[in-house]
Amino acid sequence: MFILQDLVQKLFKHPLSLRTLADFARMYQRQNNYALAETYAAQALAERRRALGPEDLRTMESAVDLALAYQLQGKFTESEPLAREAMESFIRRRAGWLGAISRCVAAGCEPVRSEKIWALRRN
Repeated sequence: MFILQDLVQKLFKHPLSLRTLADFARMYQRQNNYALAETYAAQALAERRRALGPEDLRTMESAVDLALAYQLQGKFTESEPLAREAMESFIRRRAGWLGAISRCVAAGCEPVRSEKIWALRRN
């Protein structure tokens, strides 16, 4: 049993495995199975924060996935801080600005925050 647990832990440290967790979260969202989407999105976010760091673009994508899973279940108080964190990270990095806008707006970010990205893009 311990050998299997060690193998699973090592497997989840690999970036491709982390992507698979995120893909499962998105798949369950598309199937309207928001509880399972939340489970996989939370696990993907935790593992990506640990393995890739809190500011990595893929980590922030997982934060948006989890925020959206919360929002779709009506858990707005849990969704807002994650969506805000992701939006602020995207603004700081100016990475994938158009995707950041669409995903964060879908997760419930304030429109005013989206305007900041447009202003940064014009500079």
